[in-house]
Amino acid sequence: MPREKEAYRDNLEALKSFLHGKYKDNRHLMTIKDVCEYLGRSFDYVQKHYNIDKKGISIETFARNLS
Repeated sequence: MPREKEAYRDNLEALKSFLHGKYKDNRHLMTIKDVCEYLGRSFDYVQKHYNIDKKGISIETFARNLS
């Protein structure tokens, strides 16, 4: 079984905290707009560098991508 990357848990907790602060609930799906806001990057950059569909991306997958 593959080991998770060192920063994965920290990234996951930071994403949970970001979404809870923004929406006041426990979401597990980020829209592309949320990702842009979190990273401070443009819509085009996020579309090019992250595999995000119309529904969004799960925070677990996004945390893995950031690690």
